[in-house]
Amino acid sequence: PERFVLYFVKEFENLCSGTYSVVLFDTDTSQSNWPGFSFIRQVHNALGDNHRQNLKAFYVLHASFRLRSAAFFMQVSEPSVWGKLQYLESLDDLYTVIPRKNIRVPEHVVQLDEGSKVEETADTGATAAPRTVKDNEAFL
Repeated sequence: PERFVLYFVKEFENLCSGTYSVVLFDTDTSQSNWPGFSFIRQVHNALGDNHRQNLKAFYVLHASFRLRSAAFFMQVSEPSVWGKLQYLESLDDLYTVIPRKNIRVPEHVVQLDEGSKVEETADTGATAAPRTVKDNEAFL
């Protein structure tokens, strides 16, 4: 993890010299595939004050109860980051704040988001329109 943090900070310096937003895909995470708050805190601590000030928003897509609970308490200790936290329930919500062409969404997130739309509309008899994510730019 330490090597990744160093790599991330180096790349982050180049990408985020002005205002920026962060998107955390918490989709279908479990204890075994989620890095944990100690890792997020380690990355956060490695960044300078200018990055905290330039942070426009911190979006979380499909937030788990674990993340929501911990973030609630972290807002008290680090409001400059966690106070900018916004929960998004679907990709449609994400695309209202970040245009599709500006973000590359992992395929499993798209599939799970589509699956939840089908489940939501099953009760009403409506069908969810299929979506594709294309024209994406590279991301870390």
